[in-house]
Amino acid sequence: MKKNNSSEDIFSLVEAANKENIKKDFSLVNIGAGMFSETDIDHIEWPEGVQSIGHDAFAHCGNLETVEIPDTVVEVGERAFIECLLLRSIAFSGNMMEIPSGCCAECLALESVTIPANIRTIGYSAFVKCLSLKNVTLPEGVTAIGDDAFSFCRRLETVHLPASLAKIGENVFYMCESLRDIVVPKGCKERFSKMLPEWQEQIKEAE
Repeated sequence: MKKNNSSEDIFSLVEAANKENIKKDFSLVNIGAGMFSETDIDHIEWPEGVQSIGHDAFAHCGNLETVEIPDTVVEVGERAFIECLLLRSIAFSGNMMEIPSGCCAECLALESVTIPANIRTIGYSAFVKCLSLKNVTLPEGVTAIGDDAFSFCRRLETVHLPASLAKIGENVFYMCESLRDIVVPKGCKERFSKMLPEWQEQIKEAE
């Protein structure tokens, strides 16, 4: 485990992680890169006032099942929750503007994703190989989805896209074999058909 922050709070949290819990009563503002990677924690009680989560901070935490990032968090690093194999649900902070690249990649059990209204971009490979994900709703305000963001989500059935979406990367839904409905706002079908030409048959306007 990496310890790349000199704060005494870090060592308290590392000790807590080894006991499969993160206690709330620490004043840690920034959770460092890779800090809890590959630990046995199974849930997170966030330190009060935490503002950022470093890249790979909770990567490969095989017992972590649910994550609810508090609204005090404004930034999450790349791959923060990559390959958390038992992670079933994640809710992002209402004050984040980006879901970073690789954030939840290869979270094989992930079924529920809550994306708040402040999010503007979905990074590349953010949810690649989330094999249990069936439904995704991107709120109005999201403007861009990066390459491969949902590729290999083989059980993905329905996606709701907002009118604000202006840029869709390559292979965003590659190998999404179960994808039946890409729901877009009224009057947007033609525009999205040009953005996703290989998915024209699945694009439908909301009723």
